[in-house]
Amino acid sequence: DPWASTISDCLTSCIVLFKNILLPLKSFLRVFKFDLGWIAIITFKPVFDSKNDNIFLENEFKQKLNLLKTNGYLDLGKIISDDLCNKISAKIDDEISNKNHIDVKDAKIYLIKYFHNLEELLNQINNENVMKIINLYFARSVFISDLDIRRVLPANLNNIKNSSSLWHKDSRGRQLKLMIYFKDVGVNDSCFSFIPKTHKKRAYGLEETRMKIDETKSEYKIKNWIAKKGNAMLFDTNLIHILRRKGSGNYRDSLTIYYTPGHYKRKIYLKNKNNLNNKIKKIMLLD
Repeated sequence: DPWASTISDCLTSCIVLFKNILLPLKSFLRVFKFDLGWIAIITFKPVFDSKNDNIFLENEFKQKLNLLKTNGYLDLGKIISDDLCNKISAKIDDEISNKNHIDVKDAKIYLIKYFHNLEELLNQINNENVMKIINLYFARSVFISDLDIRRVLPANLNNIKNSSSLWHKDSRGRQLKLMIYFKDVGVNDSCFSFIPKTHKKRAYGLEETRMKIDETKSEYKIKNWIAKKGNAMLFDTNLIHILRRKGSGNYRDSLTIYYTPGHYKRKIYLKNKNNLNNKIKKIMLLD
């Protein structure tokens, strides 16, 4: 029967195609969910192992991812202990005493450039749950592009000339920031403030990214992040935000880590990169 022969030949060709071409590419297939349905896209840098896909698609992570995508921020709650926070603040004291800091005078901020045991801190902060959410947000492998450890001094806005204390978006394209408080931040302290759902549109250049916001208007549902030490906030760098300054209250110690889906990278000073675990080395492009 010629039809049977033709069908048999087609099936044989399909099997050969599957075994020799499609099967070797299976690890490069990623599935994204768009409004129009499920679409398979070939990529040459797989994000997740197929054997671990079920972990990333758990309802908890779906909910957190939806919140981050919808609002532009996600409150992660407490991710490091009070004891570790106290140790870090004590180390910041030492770095400042030893003049291992940059005094940003127009911002009333001390930036800690060299920080002992930074490797240990990164190992603890970049835990599996946090990295799952970040990877899901970008749907690709991410890298740490930059970080800073800072002490924000009490200051009135009138005495600040630095633009970080103005409403702004970061001119970094599309990245995520992870911010952690190492000291309790109350209503009388300089806190991180932001406007939810303002992250969809990007801005570039100093003039475009700095904004005048009338805080008396009800359309701006401004949130002030008041939190205890050890708490973390994850947010899109295109979210409109501000370092809100208070002349009273306590100084604030905090860490900010920048995650990028591209290869934008600044110099991060490490005493000994070999003290980092392999997962952190990978996302810092050190492996």
